[in-house]
Amino acid sequence: MASLLKKLASPFYEFSDKTETGQEQTSDALATPEILATPVSRSSKPSIIKQQIDEETKQQILAEVSKTTPRALNDFLAVLESMKDLSMDDQTRFKAAFAALKGNVDTLLAGTQKQIEALENAGAQFEAEIKSAQRDIDLKRKQAGMKQEQADQLSQQIVDLRNEQSQILMSASQEEQTLSNQQAIFTATLASVRAEINELESQITNYLVTTTSIKTRKRT
Repeated sequence: MASLLKKLASPFYEFSDKTETGQEQTSDALATPEILATPVSRSSKPSIIKQQIDEETKQQILAEVSKTTPRALNDFLAVLESMKDLSMDDQTRFKAAFAALKGNVDTLLAGTQKQIEALENAGAQFEAEIKSAQRDIDLKRKQAGMKQEQADQLSQQIVDLRNEQSQILMSASQEEQTLSNQQAIFTATLASVRAEINELESQITNYLVTTTSIKTRKRT
């Protein structure tokens, strides 16, 4: 859009506001303006901005700008468009269109100024939409950060729970080992006591039964 507006306005920036007789023309004069001989230089290298232009977006911007374009400028642009296939350079084409409409430079420049204002309004609206979208993005990033904090807290809780689990398992293993030792000691002790009782029983049986047998035989 900026390059188009520059192209539309640049030939008029090189016009003189004087007629051939040297008298100044008023804003309502219908004389054809003089064009300076110095050509407008154009770079042959495509700019980075031009390479990034989206044609559909450009047409939408132009449609928005055209809503405020004065009729005089619209008529001038229409004549320029109708002459685009003629064999003439831009300066000649602009001059011919201007002469055909008996236009006024100030009126046309006022029209381009309205286009620029409309363009700036569109740009401001777009920037507002960008800021709104950026706020939404920032909010999402903030929410993501909060989720990360929650995840970190949960991760720490998991670590703590696993540590508690390890301590409980260690305690259970120690208690199980202690219980096993106590069982082994008790079993061994029980077996020892049983062995002593068995020994006592054996001794009683051997000693008393033998003695009783001897006495019984003597009495008979």
